[in-house]
Amino acid sequence: MKKRLFILSSILFILHQIVQWGVGVQIPLIDSYLDPLLCMPIILFLYEWELNMLYKKPGLSLVDMLIITTWLAIIFEWVFSYLSDKFIFDPVDFVFYFAGTILYYMAGKMDRN
Repeated sequence: MKKRLFILSSILFILHQIVQWGVGVQIPLIDSYLDPLLCMPIILFLYEWELNMLYKKPGLSLVDMLIITTWLAIIFEWVFSYLSDKFIFDPVDFVFYFAGTILYYMAGKMDRN
């Protein structure tokens, strides 16, 4: 199920980028929150894949996922917005980063059942 979530998240992310930047269609709610929601299933899947391929390590624990999400959310929201005016700090994004992580975690639980 994690792989399906990764594929779906990746496809939605790419389609959203094409619609938003390629076609120029703006949908404010989706433009603001879809990317943070999809970000963590993509990153966590790729990180777990890397751990498995390079180090033969099993998947991440929920605590590992929450730590990674916290660090990335801080970097994406606070650090990037501090470094560039092109990035806007939005505390609501934190909710969507963690929602994406919970979706990914739940997909992993479905894989085990």
